Amino acid sequence: SIGGWVAELARRAGATNDAWTLAPAAFWTLQTGGRLLVPLLLRTAPERGVLVGSLVAAGAVTTALVTLLDGPAAIIAAAALAGLAVAPIFPLLWAGIPRDVAPSRPAVLGPLFAAGGAGGALLPWLVGIASDATASLALAMLVPCAAIAVMLALVPVAWRGDRVTTSVAP
Repeated sequence: SIGGWVAELARRAGATNDAWTLAPAAFWTLQTGGRLLVPLLLRTAPERGVLVGSLVAAGAVTTALVTLLDGPAAIIAAAALAGLAVAPIFPLLWAGIPRDVAPSRPAVLGPLFAAGGAGGALLPWLVGIASDATASLALAMLVPCAAIAVMLALVPVAWRGDRVTTSVAP
């Protein structure tokens, strides 16, 4: 949702035709770069701490997108920070869910992974619906904030990954 809508958010904030394209580029570049850094971070930090920190940072930066409408540069910077914040979330969940959930509840793996795909398909659409309903794309960016809050609330229930990774398996 964030990476898909930041270009329009920047455009509405007055970005030029060239500048509004920088918002999604900044988001996706830092998300990809951040994913390259996650294994290094996991050498010293516990997985759960990285996950919770990433979710909190993603929520904070996405909330900042709602309030930092003073110009395209602020939106581009917030998009970049949002990309960096969300970088660890998917890989950690992709690794942690099968490891921590499968042994005791293997039947829920399919629905959990389907929910992840459904979220990726539905949330951008819900941002559009919220934008139409409120006449504010900035306010509609609270939809991904709500999704982040739900994930954060589920961490204590579902996540048992308190490991510090000291080596990367082949």
